[in-house]
Amino acid sequence: LPRSEAVHFSKAPALTCIRRAIRVRARACSQALHFMKEINMGSSMPAVLLQKPAESTLPLRDMFVGHYNPRTNLSQESILELAESIKSQGINTPILLRRVEGKEKPWEIVAGQRRFHACMLLYGPDFQIPVLVKSFTDAEAEVASLSENVDREDMTPVMEAEGAARVLARANGDRKEAARRLGWSPSKLDDRLKLMSCSSDVRKALDAKLITLGLAEMLS
Repeated sequence: LPRSEAVHFSKAPALTCIRRAIRVRARACSQALHFMKEINMGSSMPAVLLQKPAESTLPLRDMFVGHYNPRTNLSQESILELAESIKSQGINTPILLRRVEGKEKPWEIVAGQRRFHACMLLYGPDFQIPVLVKSFTDAEAEVASLSENVDREDMTPVMEAEGAARVLARANGDRKEAARRLGWSPSKLDDRLKLMSCSSDVRKALDAKLITLGLAEMLS
């Protein structure tokens, strides 16, 4: 600042100084947001990576379970246990949805199938459940569902293997690309895919924890 302006600014009351600083910060933020919008509009990145998920609530009656969930054998016991947890502690993680056109129910559950069933059991179809809505392609929905479930302790190696096989098929057999989409190391992907060579009896035994993962891999 010129000396005259600096002296005038230094003599201004403290409240005036604060107000000026706030106005300067607000203008800077506005310019930054405008700049980021211009970047995003011209970006070649997929829209699913640029968008911020919309968080809100939706009634259970308007959503249906997607076919991407790797958990094909949800037990009634696990749903009842989760229902008890939700009853006492509430819902800590929103259900992940995507909008699907041409369906009787417009919202497909990408991740959160057990939360959906538990809340339906507790509160019925009119219950408003916390959700995150994102625009997914079929391939992105499959990866998102598998990734969300892998983070949970009760996801079995067989479930991971079956989900990984579907992701690999969508990647046209490119194992490096499939591992990248899943956020796995190539060795983990290879180990899980070995399980797909096992007989159904071996996979069932592994799911039931009658044999170890190492033995199942040896039998593949």
